[in-house]
Formats: sequence, C-alpha cells, structure tokens
Amino acid sequence: TSLQNPNANIFIMQWPKGAGTWNYITSSANTIMCGRQLGVLAIHLMDLGADPATFVAVGHSLGSHVIGFGSNWLEENRGRKFGRITGDETSPC
Repeated sequence: TSLQNPNANIFIMQWPKGAGTWNYITSSANTIMCGRQLGVLAIHLMDLGADPATFVAVGHSLGSHVIGFGSNWLEENRGRKFGRITGDETSPC
C-alpha cells in the first residue's frame, strides 16, 4: 500500500475558518476557495516534480467538494487532474 511506500507524502488539510460555521450555505460556498488553495498547493508540488496522476485525495462531507474543486482548478490551470478522489457525502444537520 502507499502508506508503506517510503516515497509517499501525506498532507492533511484543515479549514476551520471556512467550515467552522453553523451556516451550511456559507460553509458550502467556502469550499470553492479552499479547493483553489488545494489546487495552488498541487501546482507547487508539480513545480517540485510531483506528478498529479499519483495524487490520492480523500474527503469527508464538504471536504469531498473541496477536493473536487481543487482537482478541477488544477485541470483548468495546468490541464491535469488528481489521480484518484475518494469522498463520501453527508447531509446538513
């Protein structure tokens, strides 16, 4: 598995300022900006030689949307997408 691969890097994205509100509409709107920031990180990693086809992204709830927006932003700006996206969906409370 990739967790046993010594060449693997793991990043955890926290976005409490974007999602840390009880207003679901505001939180969901913030997924676009957080996704762009994830796309910017991906471009920096590409500039260092990383291949986005090897990126595996996992998201929970609105985090799944963040990952999707990040991959789409990367495609719009560099013509590449994340290799794999795994997400689950939940409903607002």
